[in-house]
Amino acid sequence: MLYASRYVFRSGVFTSCVLLDYVKLAELLFQSLDVQQSGKANKSLCDVVVEQLNTSLGSTRTDARRILESGYNLGVDGLYLALERVKKFG
Repeated sequence: MLYASRYVFRSGVFTSCVLLDYVKLAELLFQSLDVQQSGKANKSLCDVVVEQLNTSLGSTRTDARRILESGYNLGVDGLYLALERVKKFG
């Protein structure tokens, strides 16, 4: 019984830490998309981010190259390039 309660406690602490990191990343992403600092994210920028997510997570291929490409597309550099394309052409 004691082991189970320790496990539940550790799992709860770990989950809380993961969620705190997620909230911080979500806040940073929103701030990046709120270019006019109006409290509203720019729709065309949001569309680009959603497209990057769909492209990266929508593939069923499991080869190493595809996994690396997906990670790159969701990373800072991949998102930056996608957002720059929108600013340039959109």
